[in-house]
Amino acid sequence: MPKRVTAEKKTRKTRSDKGMSKRSRGDTLTGGTRDVNPQLLVIQCAQTGADASTITASPLPIPRYPQQNGKQIVMEILSADYYLPPNVVQANNGIVAILTTNPTVPASIPIGFADPRALDFQERYLDVQSSVGITLVPVTFHHDFTDEAGHGLLVATDNIYLACLSSTTGLQNTIFARLSYRFKEVTLAEYIGIVQSQQ
Repeated sequence: MPKRVTAEKKTRKTRSDKGMSKRSRGDTLTGGTRDVNPQLLVIQCAQTGADASTITASPLPIPRYPQQNGKQIVMEILSADYYLPPNVVQANNGIVAILTTNPTVPASIPIGFADPRALDFQERYLDVQSSVGITLVPVTFHHDFTDEAGHGLLVATDNIYLACLSSTTGLQNTIFARLSYRFKEVTLAEYIGIVQSQQ
């Protein structure tokens, strides 16, 4: 009889250990916050004039998770969808969306692309000889930031920015970025490194 009880205890312990192992793997993916389900953040950037390079700031959501000693909670971007508006095509027409942690609007498209603080860069460009009878439809772009293990892009700033640059559209354009994100817990050393690289 005592041997049977001992065997049952061992069985229960083994099942419990397996359950803890699964939970710990999930916590590793979400950085300990268990924030598994993605949330959405939409940023709009409206040009201040026709083809005027413009940048819009969006405060990052505030995490509501308990924070452990020596840990920091940051935003983890899983994916981004961009909407670039339609317009009548003109020769060498182009529009660019830049998701960045740099608060300064880029002086040019190459400068914006080369900035290490630029998290993402999406461009719609069309070189045509004539615009007669041609209309460009809205374009959307999707960028999946996750790696094969499901980890996304970490952001540790107070704000994130969406810049809109365009050329020869002759219009005051408005673009949108739709971010899918969750919160992740990182070590203090990792947090400092992310902040330094994004400011």
